[in-house]
Amino acid sequence: MNDYDSNRKNSLTTNRNERLEQIENAIDKLASGDFDVRLSETKGYDIVESIARDINTLAETLRSTYKELTKTISSYQELYEDAPHAYLTIGAKGIIQRTNYKACEMLGFQMGDLFGKPLQSLFADSTDGKLKIQREFGRFLAGEEIRINELAALKSDGRITWTDLSISPIRDDDGKVVSGRCLLVNTSEQKINEEIKKHLNTVLFTVNDTLQIIATAKNREEMLKDICDSLVRTGSYSNALIVLYGESGLLTQTFSSGNSPWLVRLNEYLASGDKPDCIEKTLLRKGLIITGLDSANCAWCPASCKDDSNSTYSLRLDNAGTVYGVIMVSIPGDMVHDEGEQALFSQLAENISFGLRTLDIETERKQAEEAQRESRRKLKTIFDNSSDAIIIHDFHGGIIDVNNTACERLNYSKDHLVKLNLAQINSPENEGLIEEYLNEIKNEGYAKFETVWLTRDVSQISTEIISRVIEYGETTAILSIARDITEHKRLIEREKELAAAEAAASVAERNAEELRDLVDIASHELLHPTTLFKGYAEILLQHKDDLDSETIVETFESINKAADRLTHTVRGLLDTSKIDRSKLELSYSTVFPEYLVSRSIMDMRTLGLENEFIVKENVGNDPISIDNELILKAIVSLLENAVKFSPENAPVEIWFEQDDSQTVFSIRDHGSGIPERDREKIFDRFYQVEDVLHHSIPGIGLGLYITKTIIEGHGGWIRVDPAVDKGSVFSFGIPF
Repeated sequence: MNDYDSNRKNSLTTNRNERLEQIENAIDKLASGDFDVRLSETKGYDIVESIARDINTLAETLRSTYKELTKTISSYQELYEDAPHAYLTIGAKGIIQRTNYKACEMLGFQMGDLFGKPLQSLFADSTDGKLKIQREFGRFLAGEEIRINELAALKSDGRITWTDLSISPIRDDDGKVVSGRCLLVNTSEQKINEEIKKHLNTVLFTVNDTLQIIATAKNREEMLKDICDSLVRTGSYSNALIVLYGESGLLTQTFSSGNSPWLVRLNEYLASGDKPDCIEKTLLRKGLIITGLDSANCAWCPASCKDDSNSTYSLRLDNAGTVYGVIMVSIPGDMVHDEGEQALFSQLAENISFGLRTLDIETERKQAEEAQRESRRKLKTIFDNSSDAIIIHDFHGGIIDVNNTACERLNYSKDHLVKLNLAQINSPENEGLIEEYLNEIKNEGYAKFETVWLTRDVSQISTEIISRVIEYGETTAILSIARDITEHKRLIEREKELAAAEAAASVAERNAEELRDLVDIASHELLHPTTLFKGYAEILLQHKDDLDSETIVETFESINKAADRLTHTVRGLLDTSKIDRSKLELSYSTVFPEYLVSRSIMDMRTLGLENEFIVKENVGNDPISIDNELILKAIVSLLENAVKFSPENAPVEIWFEQDDSQTVFSIRDHGSGIPERDREKIFDRFYQVEDVLHHSIPGIGLGLYITKTIIEGHGGWIRVDPAVDKGSVFSFGIPF
């Protein structure tokens, strides 16, 4: 071995020895009760490092256990510290570990001055007190309670105070004595009845036994019955009764131990559904209720202890706002006002209340677990037997679980499906849809959409999916319920086809009706001028030599008017034909509204009409971009309509108004007006207010229809309103 290897080996040996020494020191600290131990971690894997890690684990466990023990005994610290008697706690070797304030007061020491001293050091050498303690200490270690009377205790100022000493052993789980509780009674200042001391000590043990019962009880009945038996068995109390009431105030259970006439009577009384005054009062408020022979209110009560010269303690059992019932015990009358007795009984009641609350919590937990298991069983049944396909998947589309319907629908085994992703069972065209759906689920927690599934043999299934986020085991997942809507979509398409066919039939029927109207109206309108043509032609042919020049002129004027009417009718039909074939083309130019009003009146004058056309005050005159000829045609059509439906030579008013968004033209007539039921229909094709076949006013009902089409072609609107006094106002707006 070279020097390097030798030095390295020596270094490792030294480090190992140092590590072992650290481990030995840590073990000594743990053995002495010092759990604040932490060995540094290394990456070694030999037995020394393994021991070090085990010691760290052990130290952590001891620290945690110590904390729990500290919490467990904290509730008794106040009772111990404020007890009316002097108490000391000693270890198995007789070393004082703890004292209460009363002990320090009795001996004249400060709290903590006695810690770590042997118990024998508290007593004077001039007496045989130390010898008595040494002689009796073996019995204590054997698990017996020892009592030594008339011991001379040394106070801090050197004076002697006579005391009686009782030492009660405290055992571990294996029954081994690990410590003792010492009671020091100052017999030189007061005479304490030996039975009172024994009773208090016994009650103290009973309190401890109660904790054991509470810790190991499996149910409420077992716990409360064992507590009653323990209270009587240990001699703490001659009788014990625990009465429980439900939320409705009715008796639910009773538990008792003892056989005095008091207890028998009280149980019978409670079984009848009645409550003694003491129990009624106890249920209504916190605090100890004492009843006895000297109470006038209790003389008749079955809870009275007149048979055994005892008094009764009653305390309410409540915890966390829940009142469970009452605990009652019988106690010797001469001890009823002892503060220590009352404090121990109060602690006993608190322990029982805490035990009841703990059992309730455990019962609620078990019920919740059972309810959860039952819910899971039901969900499993629904999951497996649902007629809809159910898929549970993660937020990336990875399939976690499926039901039988999903397997059957997609023609995959369950083992195969749980290895796939949603994208693999959806049509490739829906790849983007699946990604959007997963994002929606992440953001909203819910989604509903339609897609197309691909089966194993690449058949397509139209599918509607409803998904929501759920807690699945220990993780968060997505539950998707998929319904086959292939047949549903087929029915919808069929319904659409039928609806389209019905609509087409309706349109065809409406067109046929309009065509019949057109034929009837056009025949009527065309027949009138052609009849005139025929009549005047025959007159001219047969009587041309007999007619004077004036008659001939009138005849030709009539023929001319008939030709105008025929031309007007034919042009209306041609314009309607263009509109129906969507061949109405707009040629925009800029024009002033005032020009349109003037030009339209001029066109009306060329028709030879004698009506007065009144131009009311206009608002604005900004140029507008329109199809000049078509808008002019619309205005003229409205003016003709106003003249047609007004009395002969009645005036017609026209004006326009402009604002920031549009130009509005208005034409008012002085006719009889339009009924409200006809105002929306007059702009329909072939519609006239009067009967189609028997109208007295010439026209085929196309003028307003063509006008509306022209206005709407410019993005505008048109309507008719009743005038203030008589007649109608037609208005239309053209946006800028």
